[in-house]
Amino acid sequence: MKFKDILNINEELEINYFKLKFKDSELEKCYLERLYSSMKGFQRNAIFITIIVYALIGFLDFYRYQGELLNNFLILRYLIVLPIVSILIVLSYTQRLKNKWQLLSNIIVGIVVISVIIINVFSPIPISYFNSHTMMLILIYSSVVLRMRFLNTFVTGLSLVVLYSFIGNIFIDFPIKLFLYNVFFLVTTFVLTCVASYITELNSRRNYFLQMKLEQEKENVRLILENEIESNKMKSKFINITSHVFRNPLTSLIGSIQVVGDFLGYKDIDSAVKYNQYSRKSADEILNILNRIQFLIKYQAGEIVCFPNGFDIREMIKSFLLKNNKFNVANHKFLLNLHEGEVFFVVDRSLLDTMLSEIIANAIKFSPDQSEIIVETELVNDDLSIRISDQGDGFDFSLFNNSEVEAFNFINDGSITGLGLGFVMIKATEELLNAKVSYEANQPNGTKCNILIPKNVILK
Repeated sequence: MKFKDILNINEELEINYFKLKFKDSELEKCYLERLYSSMKGFQRNAIFITIIVYALIGFLDFYRYQGELLNNFLILRYLIVLPIVSILIVLSYTQRLKNKWQLLSNIIVGIVVISVIIINVFSPIPISYFNSHTMMLILIYSSVVLRMRFLNTFVTGLSLVVLYSFIGNIFIDFPIKLFLYNVFFLVTTFVLTCVASYITELNSRRNYFLQMKLEQEKENVRLILENEIESNKMKSKFINITSHVFRNPLTSLIGSIQVVGDFLGYKDIDSAVKYNQYSRKSADEILNILNRIQFLIKYQAGEIVCFPNGFDIREMIKSFLLKNNKFNVANHKFLLNLHEGEVFFVVDRSLLDTMLSEIIANAIKFSPDQSEIIVETELVNDDLSIRISDQGDGFDFSLFNNSEVEAFNFINDGSITGLGLGFVMIKATEELLNAKVSYEANQPNGTKCNILIPKNVILK
């Protein structure tokens, strides 16, 4: 049977069984802090009781000693030992020593032991023969009442046994059998107190470890529940908002189809074509929302991978704006200010197209009809800078600049319209492209979006 099985120790409890110390230094520090904090009041009371008992035992000296020897022992007890111990107790309330009660307990026990040994050395025979019982009481008292840790109990007990054996053998004329008898019982008491102290502290450490594990599990469960509750709230609100956003283009689509049918019945081809375009626009809006949601789901699942390819950034922006301008129903004017020179851009063109589409869509959404939207490119220290400026009312820039990449984290904010998926799409593509996107105020009015592409993805 293993040692751990005998003591019923958890397999996860990583501890040095010789030093009786946690292998994790941070866990050891927290354990000692809690131990000293919880025992501070008890140990103070125990030390006060120790002083009182030590002082009361001094009255027995009146029955055992006489004359100058009695005076010397009284001086030792009441004028040397007790004042020193009292000073130590007072000092323990200072800032530096207020958490050193275990150390102070050791020092106080050591002082008492030294005084008892001195009394034992100078006591007349046969009184000096039986002072080993006092030593045994000190060992038991320090372990049980003062609740010393195992290492402190071991050091204190071992020192006491060695001192008693050395002094008893050198300075006291012991009969050999009586000396061996005293040492045997003193060593036995020492071993038993060490075992008791070891088991007590080991159980204390095990209970502390299990308590920490329990608190950690409770915290994990709490976080899981909070995340689940928040996730359910987000899902519910997202479904509500999404259903509302889908309702408008779907209603328009159904209405346009009905109107197209009516106009075809009246053979009004021009009107039918017009409402057919409305139908296509509504269908495109629905498809766009679904594509964005699908993109973010794949992004969160880590299924989107960059496939860099080289292309001319100027031609890419021109063709991009030309393709998107046919959906510009508000007749915004796009002004281009592109840098000179051949610069080929090595990156996932599809992701860049997605990012620019969302940024341009926001610029259109927040800008008044027929206003100007300026697209500029520039090389800054070999990095590619793209700036898109509009003249709209703008929005709270901190909503974007200070947010983490997390799908749907803008849904419940009242400062933006729609689902807020566009902002999250920009954040997601920013991370995937290793770019840097930020918004700032555009003077004299409007919003400016700055995109910075690192130089390691540009080939000249």
